[in-house]
Amino acid sequence: MFKLQKKPGEDFTLIILGDPQLDYEIYGNELDSKNLVRVTVEEVMRRTTPDLIATTGDLADEYGRDLYEDIISYMDSLETPWTTVMGNHDQEGRADTPEIMRMLKNTERCIFDEGPESLGYGHFTIVIEEEGRPVSALILMDSHRRQKFINERGKEDRYVVPFTEGQIDWYRGQVEMLKEMGCPDSTLLFHIPLWEFRTAWKTALRVKYQLDGVLPWEAADFNIWNEGYEDSFGVNYEGFAFHPESVKLFDVARELGHTKNIICGHDHENCASVTYHGIRLTYCLKTGCGGYYSAKVNGCTAVTIGAEGVKDVRHEYVDLRRLWYSNRGKGDKVTI
Repeated sequence: MFKLQKKPGEDFTLIILGDPQLDYEIYGNELDSKNLVRVTVEEVMRRTTPDLIATTGDLADEYGRDLYEDIISYMDSLETPWTTVMGNHDQEGRADTPEIMRMLKNTERCIFDEGPESLGYGHFTIVIEEEGRPVSALILMDSHRRQKFINERGKEDRYVVPFTEGQIDWYRGQVEMLKEMGCPDSTLLFHIPLWEFRTAWKTALRVKYQLDGVLPWEAADFNIWNEGYEDSFGVNYEGFAFHPESVKLFDVARELGHTKNIICGHDHENCASVTYHGIRLTYCLKTGCGGYYSAKVNGCTAVTIGAEGVKDVRHEYVDLRRLWYSNRGKGDKVTI
């Protein structure tokens, strides 16, 4: 376990970048994905003054050592401790995941540990302490990558690898240790969402409500939530990538009763946050335009930690409408 210190009497702020996914594309007016990440992060840092920065993985869209050098160097330059999980793009295609992990560990400010080799890439816990007393913890796990298989129609397809029994046992062990330490709560961070993100969304949302005209930052003020889910916020504009068997991890989290927040990325156009069976399930805001993006969704997700655990989870939206960039999906240029 790693430990970070919270200043006595002050809140501890964590900001999370959603899938920076640097690539080589130019998004109009010479704005590349690195510049849009920089603009977004620096605006959020002006508002929040974070004590820790994290990412949901997918540091780069495709493996190129220079892309990883760029994003790692930039994160270190923020002069704030930072951490990350591994996304599927950090493990697929040409990605050299062991080399990426070595790069992460060979930095001045990145907190990262490979964890047990049998579990995947990157399993570790960061405990937030105030004067030696644990007040909250961030548990980071590897949600793996997509693998190819032949579907029932005889065609090649890809599926998301579920969490293994070994990973679930490791998570259980981390929570039990945190409980013994007197830590009041924990937040789970990994890349690919759980099945329950879909279930929670469909349960919370009014079925007949059309979302086309609802901006993400306005969703909390619209009457789009069913009774009992009025504290939800954000919007999901696309489908859900998950493995149905990931339900096991959620069931264990409910059973243990310690994890109050689960935060994921991967689906760039989703940013809904819904409390489901006592656990808040939050899609982290996409940061920048790498990979694919929605003009409506950009920023970082902020977590405020007090003396007795997590006090608040919110999205810090960054309005990029003053900038020109190309709409990669349609090939035209738009001002947003």
